Amino acid sequence: MMYINFDYLRSKFKPNWGYLSIYSKNKTPCKSQKMTTRIKLLLILLNSFFISPSQEINQIRQLEGIYQGQVEDGYSFCYKTASGFEKTLVINEILSVILEKYPLHINTYVGENFIISFTKDTIIEEKRSREISTILRLQKLVPRRHFQE
Repeated sequence: MMYINFDYLRSKFKPNWGYLSIYSKNKTPCKSQKMTTRIKLLLILLNSFFISPSQEINQIRQLEGIYQGQVEDGYSFCYKTASGFEKTLVINEILSVILEKYPLHINTYVGENFIISFTKDTIIEEKRSREISTILRLQKLVPRRHFQE
């Protein structure tokens, strides 16, 4: 039976988490499996870095307009359409990505009001090439004040 001795890793290799070793029952390193496990862990780590952010960025680019709301269990936003109707949009993953990149809620509590603005800007570099970028604007709301366009 194989297992990873995490207590040993914490005590000996805390500054360098890139080193993981596998031990057999008699706690001797298995050199052939040590490298295989390192490669698997490295691939899992790289997979999470390279696949997830690109998908989340694509989701962010699909949103336009101004979203006003409160942080709750999920992130609920009420926004006004062009015709003046109000709709509710619930986005969990997108807002968490935005808040990681733009730390809005440092030393605050759940339930604080805020506004997120999504605008698309078209940048023309040459006659035939265009680059579309997303501009995010986060703004805290003062309590008991409402957003005015």
